[in-house]
Amino acid sequence: MSIPSTFQRAKARLIDELICLVLSLPVTGHLFLTEFNEDADWNLPWTGLFYWAGIRLFYFYVSYRFFQKTLGKWVYDLRLVPAANYNAELTDSQILLRLVAEWFKLPLSWSIYSIMFFRYDRRHFADLVAETRVAGPVQARPTTSRRTKIRWIVGIILLFSVFSGLKSTGEFVALLEWNKEFLFIY
Repeated sequence: MSIPSTFQRAKARLIDELICLVLSLPVTGHLFLTEFNEDADWNLPWTGLFYWAGIRLFYFYVSYRFFQKTLGKWVYDLRLVPAANYNAELTDSQILLRLVAEWFKLPLSWSIYSIMFFRYDRRHFADLVAETRVAGPVQARPTTSRRTKIRWIVGIILLFSVFSGLKSTGEFVALLEWNKEFLFIY
């Protein structure tokens, strides 16, 4: 097994995010048709949040449990394997730990993925917590030093963008009223 490139993983993740968006269209469509108008505040029912989270958990859990890959990873011939043994099956605890660790991208503004730019094996926070790794097919050519320099530059730029994302996330959380049935954002 080889270590897939960061951009293969990013493209696979983009496909997965688009699939989750399509699966959550009933809630997303309802929000855009009824809640986002100029006269009303944004009222997001908690049931909508649970539906959105449930769809994502179901999609990723079923994909990892039965196939060790999502549809995005399947397109790029990648799969999720335990870090210690490429040939072993994923355990339920590894899958659930990985999914819970990925939820930290909400308050941390995707900063958990920036670790992969600085590690040779390209494992990020969720991989380290769940002791998993993404494996790909055999590489045709090794990573060159120029590609490594580009990865460091992109990683530093990503870290700067993460800090601005943390600030905006903090402002967003400060606007929330947590004691209501609906989530009000002013």
